[in-house]
This record gives sequence, C-alpha cells and structure tokens, in this order.
Amino acid sequence: MVVKKRRRRDLQVRPPAPGAVRGLSPKVAEAIRLMAEQGMTRPEAAAAVGMKDDSLYRAFRAPIVRRHFHQLIDQVREAARPKAVQELARLSTEAASEKIRMESSKYIDGAHESRQPHGVTVNLGVGVQVQPGYIVDVSQHREKAREILRQAGSKCSALDVDYEERDRT
Repeated sequence: MVVKKRRRRDLQVRPPAPGAVRGLSPKVAEAIRLMAEQGMTRPEAAAAVGMKDDSLYRAFRAPIVRRHFHQLIDQVREAARPKAVQELARLSTEAASEKIRMESSKYIDGAHESRQPHGVTVNLGVGVQVQPGYIVDVSQHREKAREILRQAGSKCSALDVDYEERDRT
C-alpha cells in the first residue's frame, strides 16, 4: 500500500471562530470580554462561561491574558470618551452647583491633568520647567498679587523682582 504525502497547500486551514483570540481558550476569552465590556467580576465571569474562579485567576497570571484584558478595557474607555465629554459639556453649563460647573470646565480644558504638560517644555534646571502659556502683567497690582500668591502657598514668585530696578536698566 502506498501512502501519498499531503502537501502543505492541500491542507485546509480552518478560519478562527468568531471572537476567538490567538493564544487564549474560548472560555477565557469570553470571560475576559464579559469582565471588560459588562463589568462583571472575575467570579461572575468565570461562572457565566462555566469555569471555576480559581482557573480564571490562574489564567490571569499569563501575560497574554492580562494584555488582552487591558486592550479590551482601553477599547471600552475609548468608546465611552465621546459620551463622557458630552456629559461634561452639559454639566459645565447646566449644573446647579458652581463648583461642578467649574470642575467640569477645567476637566474639559485639560487642567485636571497632573501629567507632564503638553506642548513645548524647556528644562531650565533641576525640577524647573517653563511651558508656553499666558503671561499676566500684575505690576500695577503687585501687593495684591503677592498676597494672593502667599495665601495659595507659593514660596517664590516673579513678583519678587524689583521692577523699578529692572526698568532703569
């Protein structure tokens, strides 16, 4: 009896199942999707797909599982962002509380971000950064501006420069 070798091109490759993720079992992939998209807890998601919670816990130790979970969370976050901005815009004009109106306006403007400032940043020295922005001349109201800065807890200020001496040079 002669056995004919199968060539690679003769092999049929099955297409992946809908929702399948390479490297993840279908149950783990579905549990991750339920956690990310529907906000289920790990035990709830495990029960919904017929897994033990401990099995899903151990699956989350694998970097590929955590990476896929975080990718899904990022997708959910990006999908929710436009609706959140619309709600913030509504709150900035319609909220009954002045504080809520102010905070939502600041959030829309980006003032809430404590990360590295966007745009051009020039490092002048250790821990000192200058960023393009508004310059407000308070030389006519120097004493009041100093008082405001003191109350805000500022330790040094450009207001400490003697303007009369600067104007003479």
